[in-house]
Amino acid sequence: MAQHGARLAFGDPDAGARTECVRSEQEGLVDAMMVKELYEFLPRDVVDGMVERLHITLAEIVRETSAAVDAGDALALALAVHRVNGTAGNLGATALTTLAKSIDHTARTGCAADALARAAEFPALVQQTLAALDVVRDVSGH
Repeated sequence: MAQHGARLAFGDPDAGARTECVRSEQEGLVDAMMVKELYEFLPRDVVDGMVERLHITLAEIVRETSAAVDAGDALALALAVHRVNGTAGNLGATALTTLAKSIDHTARTGCAADALARAAEFPALVQQTLAALDVVRDVSGH
């Protein structure tokens, strides 16, 4: 398997330019190589389904995190963001996974106020991540 984060090549003359554009715009949000590898090893409809489910799941998690923040409930917040690790991590959503792990750890180690404050970053990062994933998917999945 290729190294994650490496330059993608799609076999057409403009692919390198498109890939560099995708990498620079989505840097740190989505591991483009991981998405490309998913499309190489799994049927397109399977990966597309994973991405669509991620959109739905993250919308649910954003609602759950917002409710937890409104209630001041750090445990509910930790439980909600913990779900991100598997769902988003499987599709290379690195920045979102990192934030979710940080919020989860902070909430579970008794720093409820800090975790609740960090959760304010979550909805915007979800939107940025999903947009980046869609761009990478379009390029990777042809």
